[in-house]
Amino acid sequence: MSDVPYDKPVSRFLSSNAITLRDDMTVDQALAQLRGQPMAGESQIVYFYVIDAQGMLVGVLPTRRLLLSPAGAAIRDLVAPGLITLRESDTLFDALELFAMHRLLAIPVVDRAGKFLGILDVSTYTDEVYDLAQNRQLNEVFQLIGLHLEEFRHGSPLKGLRVRLPWLLCNIVGGLACAGLGALFDQVVQQFIILALFIPMILTLAESLSVQSMTLAIEAAASKSKSAAGLMREALTALLLGAGCGLLVAGISLFWKQPFIVPVVIGGSVAVSMLFAGLLGRAVPKLIYLLKLNPRIASGPVTLAAVDITTVTVYLSAATLFLLKH
Repeated sequence: MSDVPYDKPVSRFLSSNAITLRDDMTVDQALAQLRGQPMAGESQIVYFYVIDAQGMLVGVLPTRRLLLSPAGAAIRDLVAPGLITLRESDTLFDALELFAMHRLLAIPVVDRAGKFLGILDVSTYTDEVYDLAQNRQLNEVFQLIGLHLEEFRHGSPLKGLRVRLPWLLCNIVGGLACAGLGALFDQVVQQFIILALFIPMILTLAESLSVQSMTLAIEAAASKSKSAAGLMREALTALLLGAGCGLLVAGISLFWKQPFIVPVVIGGSVAVSMLFAGLLGRAVPKLIYLLKLNPRIASGPVTLAAVDITTVTVYLSAATLFLLKH
């Protein structure tokens, strides 16, 4: 394995083999430019990088798509969907995760404004020689990348402690906050003991949904996909899941032979809590990514702490509002 400085920014390792095309070109114009352009040694051209007149990255164009498209087709219409990029300040470890997740051979690097700076090639992590025509050998390259990733993740115990402990403290804060909320709403809990019995179930449902949403959000953040549409889709999904789970839990709570308002409060709290859990699971990783922190390490503890606090607050507030009046 290569001795890779994972904590260094990708801007130090940019490859000069990237070939750019203007987005206002047609296919035949692009091919004419390429014929007169010297190629770098024996490097294999897999992607072309499409930029506008200001040098801003518009998209990535696979070689196969360029060669098989009509001569008069506009280059800007041929770029592949779901542009995945690295910022110049991202580290080699951030890039390694993208290589492992998306099985890419190169990733474009841009500055804060989105201007194309160059590419980070997969050869940064491995000196293995591979033939793109042989999928078995190509798969071995990505398996090697996975080994790099695991090697970094399972470094020295002290390094793992330093990276993970601050975020795990979020769980402690969340637990203490929930305990404080329980003390704040002790009157309704003491009067309706059934509420305490359902707290673990409601927390489990909300946390499970938030983890699912968080996983989707991390992938969306990495691929720079549109967040507004994803957030709306996740909200509707969480609402439907919350309604279904709320009805089921409310039905189960009927076996305790409480006033009818109690199952309604429990079921309604499940629905609202799961809606918030889905939204938090989607929003927190995006916020962490924008803050240039590692969403894979920080998102879990922060999201779960926020979900726990929100769920307990919604549940006990609804109980106080609707049950203490009856």
